[in-house]
Amino acid sequence: MRIVHIAETLGSGLLEYVIQITRHLPQDEHIVVFGNTLDGRPADAVVLQDFKDKFPLPNVQLFQWKEVQREVKPFQDLKSILSLRRLLKDIRPFDVVHLHSSKAGFIGRLLFFLDRRKEKLYYTPNGAPFLRLDVTLGKRKFFAQLERFAHSMSGQILCCSKSEFDAYVEQGMKPLGFLNNGTEITNHEPKLNDVAHPKITVCTTGRLSNQKNPALFNQIAHAFVGNPKVEFVWIGEGELRSDITSSNIRVTGWLTKEQVREELVKSQVYLSSALWEGLPFAVLEAMSCGKALLLNRAVGNVDLVQDGKNGHLYDNATQAISFLKEWLDNPEKITQMGEASLHLCASQFNAQANFSKMRALYQGNLEVVER
Repeated sequence: MRIVHIAETLGSGLLEYVIQITRHLPQDEHIVVFGNTLDGRPADAVVLQDFKDKFPLPNVQLFQWKEVQREVKPFQDLKSILSLRRLLKDIRPFDVVHLHSSKAGFIGRLLFFLDRRKEKLYYTPNGAPFLRLDVTLGKRKFFAQLERFAHSMSGQILCCSKSEFDAYVEQGMKPLGFLNNGTEITNHEPKLNDVAHPKITVCTTGRLSNQKNPALFNQIAHAFVGNPKVEFVWIGEGELRSDITSSNIRVTGWLTKEQVREELVKSQVYLSSALWEGLPFAVLEAMSCGKALLLNRAVGNVDLVQDGKNGHLYDNATQAISFLKEWLDNPEKITQMGEASLHLCASQFNAQANFSKMRALYQGNLEVVER
């Protein structure tokens, strides 16, 4: 098959999602159409080459969609619609179009409706726009209206988690179903002496941005300043670097995928302060490294915690601090929960098992999705 992937920007989890599909469907040809920014960085020659290096397989072609941008701006949006129409004309023929993220999801479904295209069309939000908590309630309602309008035109919504699926149903839409995101499973087993360190390391991974809510992470860490039993690490960088003020937090800056995994392996607890997610690859990676989870109760996060078995969900900083204090006094719980995370990841969030189903879906086998 020839499969077209379209996104206004490819970064962090969304980039990983597309990479996983291309990696686990090597027998098919993938055309990746992406916008002019990656993780907020201008897509200059250096950035673009770095991006191309992430798709080393010969079955992937890249096309840049320069006119698109994330925010709603009618004149610029019209230009991006026309440019995407030209791109698709140049790319055809193709069998399937898979839209990734909200802006591409809206424009792509609008184009298919206007042009009465017959190819299969799927849309995966990987974080529904109406769940954003960094915008006003009015904007969230507006985003929900746009999603309902686009859903009425063309295509099928394929969610990446059960909780994202449920969020769309609550908004009056009927998604096709969901296929869980997944990560590569290694032979790493958490060792019983993992918690025998002078300090327990609590880490998180991601962009220092509104979605990841670094102020909450900072608040939790600050409660442990002066405590020799625990240290905190933020793996990443971003525009909200100034929100990290607690003296017991180390910010690594951007690291390679291998370096990120090294940091994860050295830690014992994964703490997410994210406000909303789709199904976060960063947490899945931590699970594959055998980490106990302490996750903010949000869409996406709730799918990854079996409360009391591989970690806890929390509703506020006070709860998170209380759970961490309990774990510091009973470090064996951290090891037990880390082992449970690894086993849960292997059974439900295995990339090979989950993303391989995508091909059957593209071929028309709707029974592979869950509801």
